[in-house]
Amino acid sequence: MNPSNRFAIRVVHMVRTVYRRSTAIVACLMAEALDVQGLHLPLKSRYGRYTPLAKTLQEDPSCQLCCVLRKFMLQTDLSTIEENLHESDMPLLSTLRQVFII
Repeated sequence: MNPSNRFAIRVVHMVRTVYRRSTAIVACLMAEALDVQGLHLPLKSRYGRYTPLAKTLQEDPSCQLCCVLRKFMLQTDLSTIEENLHESDMPLLSTLRQVFII
């Protein structure tokens, strides 16, 4: 193998590792946030009025998930999540992807 080939192989490995770690972080956050009570309730408007766009965004499951994860990240100590992300404990990328498909 020539040096450029070896370099390309290492870059592909690096990209896959970064993707695996970022997917594992989100999966870990989702699992840990399930245990915390009070995070899953959406904020109520003071006046009870919403624009159609605000109502759509508030009812969208993806936006709800992002809000819950953001609240969890702000109130938790990230060292507990870091403990779950050891390379030897992380599942394969294909297994992590299945978490998000369900």
